[in-house]
Amino acid sequence: MIAGFFAFWPAQKREGGRWVVNYRRGLKRSYVVLSAVWIAYWLAALPLRKERRDDEALRARIEVCASEPDAASMRRCIDEAKQPFLSDTGARFFSDAYLSEVWLLLAPVILYPLLLGGMGAVSWVRRGFREGP
Repeated sequence: MIAGFFAFWPAQKREGGRWVVNYRRGLKRSYVVLSAVWIAYWLAALPLRKERRDDEALRARIEVCASEPDAASMRRCIDEAKQPFLSDTGARFFSDAYLSEVWLLLAPVILYPLLLGGMGAVSWVRRGFREGP
């Protein structure tokens, strides 16, 4: 665990007798790795979340069918409850799950300029406002 963390730590170089840490390079390395992990996680998690939501909705519909007076009407109610989940599942899945939650995949793209700008501002303050940001 610790070795993996230091593999992405900012590269160091020697300048004039002291070690200088390149935080920008380290931030970019960490960003690339964490973004890839984030996107891979959500590409796997979105279908699982969608399946869980559909399962909960189907269970709620079937519970309503339990109040039917006889077995034939209960069976018909259950078949009607299942119908929206059986027809056109591929198109409904992609329209509901991915398009409504695409912001989860784009979060690293949105955060990168903010993190890079923040690092630039912090280094500018550390230099005492001498050079441009």
